[in-house]
Amino acid sequence: QELAIYLLDALHEDTNRVTKKPYIEKPEQGEDESDQVAAEKAWGIHLQREDSRILEHFMGQIKSKLECPKEGCGRVSTTFDPCMYLSVPIPGAMDKEMKVTFFPLHPNLTPVVLTVRINKTATIAAAKKKIAELATEAYNFDENELLEDNIQMGDIWSEEIYAFYGDDHEVDRIRETDTTHAYQLRTKA
Repeated sequence: QELAIYLLDALHEDTNRVTKKPYIEKPEQGEDESDQVAAEKAWGIHLQREDSRILEHFMGQIKSKLECPKEGCGRVSTTFDPCMYLSVPIPGAMDKEMKVTFFPLHPNLTPVVLTVRINKTATIAAAKKKIAELATEAYNFDENELLEDNIQMGDIWSEEIYAFYGDDHEVDRIRETDTTHAYQLRTKA
């Protein structure tokens, strides 16, 4: 990725048709100006400094909108900035897949192993919500029969409960080698 960025940048600079680059301030979008008009104006100004085949094929614009955080200020600055690349996360790179054995409250129902796919930075509370959805589907529970508040997750070691996970813990602390159980609890009266 870094090599591609470097090569595109170098090719753009070497093939830039503009030899004398005038100083031009970056324009802000006017209050009653449409996005289309503001973007075209910003692009026209950008072309006065940069113009190459690389720009024609690989560059675009990003709309940036900044609002003043001071209460009562209300200042908003909207600009259209040129960009050659966008860093986007690779789908699945931030996901974690874990096996969780779910134990329903009803004694006639057998435990089921659920495959939970969730963001690595998610909390145990989010994992419990996903487990509630998967278990509801697996057991054909009614819509509100199993809520995430009625699930307790724990780590099993040597066939004993080693630790319970709090709702605010991150799921990333659960390793692939861990044996994770989720227990359905009785609804609080």
